[in-house]
Amino acid sequence: MKNINSLYPFFSLLFILLVDLSLLVSTHTSWDGAMKKFIPLQKEVMTLKSDLSEAHLWLEEAIGGDQYIDIEEDVMIPLSHKSFKNYYASAHTIFGDECTCLEGLDKLSKLLVKFEAIAQRRWSSNEEHKIGSGLDQEFDRKYQQIINIIDSITYEIDKIIEEEIEVRNTSFMLIIFFFLLMNGLAFVILLMSQNKEKLMHNLLEKKAHYDSLTDLPNRGLYLDRLNQAIYNAKRNKGKMAVVFLDIDKFKDINDIYGHDFGDEVLQEVGSRLFQCVREADTVSRFGGDEFTLLLDSIQNNADIENVMDKIMDAIRLPLLIEKKVFHMSISAGIAIYSHDGENDDELLKNADIAMYESKKLGRDRYTFYSSLADNEE
Repeated sequence: MKNINSLYPFFSLLFILLVDLSLLVSTHTSWDGAMKKFIPLQKEVMTLKSDLSEAHLWLEEAIGGDQYIDIEEDVMIPLSHKSFKNYYASAHTIFGDECTCLEGLDKLSKLLVKFEAIAQRRWSSNEEHKIGSGLDQEFDRKYQQIINIIDSITYEIDKIIEEEIEVRNTSFMLIIFFFLLMNGLAFVILLMSQNKEKLMHNLLEKKAHYDSLTDLPNRGLYLDRLNQAIYNAKRNKGKMAVVFLDIDKFKDINDIYGHDFGDEVLQEVGSRLFQCVREADTVSRFGGDEFTLLLDSIQNNADIENVMDKIMDAIRLPLLIEKKVFHMSISAGIAIYSHDGENDDELLKNADIAMYESKKLGRDRYTFYSSLADNEE
């Protein structure tokens, strides 16, 4: 279940990406299809204009007696309006009933029929084909009307295409904005999920390795660090010390002032101990009112004495809790690797023995286990 929950943000992000991609593809396909609808009619209108101009010029030159025109009786004026009518039938679907170009298309269809009829009459009439005749003028007027309508239709089609492109571009911008927004949101959710998972992991790790009251390393973490320090000292032929500390008469403090007061004492002792050691050293709440120190990489007993004197002075300072001034002390025992032990059990046992010796001697002091061993000898 944990693995599935951790993958959920990734699946959500993937889903949003797929949706965004689908929207982009569908919009592009729709835009491409809409543009393709205009191309045939636009092309046909432009072809019609070109053919009409060619037909008009051809007929004028032929009637005018241009010697380079090969006149045959079965020559047909090259108009494309018959194929154009096929596009006119689908123009309603392309542009919609409200488009003003439909009216132009309708006029154009009717004018083309008249234009062809006039052109045929002009071609076949011996009397009316002369330049400047009434038929010639009517032919030119129809031709100009058709060209004007074609230009109007072309303008309308271009305008429709531009508007369509603008609409599509706006749609693309909105989709891109939505794409960025949703993916940004998914990214934030993903980060929040990862941070939450990391926070939970750190919380569980802290709960497993740190004392909940003092926030100091607990017994398990202390033993891990102690064994690592023993390994380093053995490899480097160095020295390190284990210090076992116990708050003097702590049971009386609990009985007289209560456990809440006792908890505050434990917190204050832990804080003062932490402030007296180096960053490389470890202060641990071992259990109850017992604390342990790991003084790593020491050179001699004088280094230990300097730290212990500092600790003893700090603990003796008055303590103000609930408007009560309280004085306290600790008793400590010290075991040094490898003189007083070569593993964690031996060092802790001998440091504990030295601590109890400090209590026998009147408390508020520290004792080296090595001094006890020397006395026994």
